[in-house]
This record gives sequence, C-alpha cells and structure tokens, in this order.
Amino acid sequence: MARGFAVEADMLGLIAAAVPEFAGPGAVAVFEVQSAAGVPDVVATVFDQDVIKARTDTGFVTDAASLAALLALSDALGRRRALDARQIAAAAGVTASYVRSRVLPGLAARGLAVMAAPGRWTAVSHYRSPASTLVTIEAKLRDWRRGLGQAARHAAGADAAWLVLDGACTRSAVGRADWFRAMGVGLAGLDPDGTLRLLLQPSGAGILRARRELLAERLAELHCSGAVSGPVGLVFGRELTPSTGADPRHAGALDRCSP
Repeated sequence: MARGFAVEADMLGLIAAAVPEFAGPGAVAVFEVQSAAGVPDVVATVFDQDVIKARTDTGFVTDAASLAALLALSDALGRRRALDARQIAAAAGVTASYVRSRVLPGLAARGLAVMAAPGRWTAVSHYRSPASTLVTIEAKLRDWRRGLGQAARHAAGADAAWLVLDGACTRSAVGRADWFRAMGVGLAGLDPDGTLRLLLQPSGAGILRARRELLAERLAELHCSGAVSGPVGLVFGRELTPSTGADPRHAGALDRCSP
C-alpha cells in the first residue's frame, strides 16, 4: 500500500503549489479565511489587480451587512434608482436603524455611497469584485464524508468547491460520485510527491453573490496586508502543524497593495 500523508497539514503546501490547476493562471493560495459558512482550508484566488489598485484608498468591505448594502446600492445604481434605509435594511438583513446609524455612514466615509436625495442613497460606482476567480478547497486524509460536508458549505460562496483527499484514500469517495454531483463539489487525490489527480469535476452550485463577494473582500484585505493566512484555529487547544517542513500558513510578505 502506498504511503500517504501523516497529517492533513502536510497536504497544504502541495495544494498551494497546485492552485493554478484549480483556479487557472495567476492563482495564489490563501489559507484560513472566514467565509459566510465557515473557514475553508485553502482558497485558490485570482485577484483583479485593477480593482485592488482602485480600492487602495477605500479599503475592502469585510462586514457582511455593509457589503450586502453596497451590493444593493450598486444594483440600484444600475437601474438609476436610489434606496432608502428600509430597502437597504431588507437587502442586508439588519434593521433600518442600524443601516442609518452604522452601515450608511461607514460606506459614505469611505467614498463608496452617497446620499442622492434626502433619505435616499446610491453607490458612488458599480461594484467590482476584487477576485475574478475564487475556488475553495478542503483537505482531508481519508474522512471524505466529513470533508464533503465541509466543502459543500462553501460551494454557494465560491466559483467552485473541491475536496482534496490523500491519493491513497480516494476509492470509496469516487464510488459515491453521485453524492459529489448532488452537492456541487469536485474531488481530487493528492500524493506526497505532489502528484494531483482531478477525479471528479465540480458540477457547480447556485452561487449566492453576497457570500462570494464577502469572501472575495476578506481575501483581498488579507492579501494586501502581506499575510497568506487568517488565524489558524486550534484543535483540542493546539495548532495542527505539518509533521515535517515549514507551515505555508505562516509565510509572510511585504504589503502587496501600496500605491
């Protein structure tokens, strides 16, 4: 029997090296970023550098309510309409008073929203995503059922969602291809030598725009900070690190987005 990985963290560096196979040329790996439905192990991301540069001054909208409001205002701008606080609140899932006191002042202060008439607001410009492609990836040694459930939670907030298993432990998962198709998740096998096999393509899930763009905004903010990972969670009080070699989640870089 082929020797597999000792721990899931051993898979992360090899997955990071293979992200162009998941998301295309120019993709980079970002780890442990909170999405609307949990924290994927890796997100293969192609950033739109024009948007990144344009947002240097205003920054990124990483609060769910504020982003939902911005998307609603942008859509209204496309219809040449302005929205009041109640309409924005309905789109953002918060109260109108919260929109008036926190959301709209915050967007206005950053130059993203403006009052078009008394009590009515619009976006300053049409929303553009900072990520042209984002693909979530879950890594598991052999527990494919648990991994499939985790990957499926991210599918509605990404362009594609994958589960990557230890290459020696993929047979039973492949035998349940119908489960993967039903959940819109792809399956790949990874060997310790870096060989990646894309076994089942993701069938696609209905993408919820607000979820996708929330993850895109958070990825962009982290990327521009120079980090490659959000906080690494603890399991039973300790951080699960690779059994050998450096942890790719702790690599850093200088500020990538300074003008």
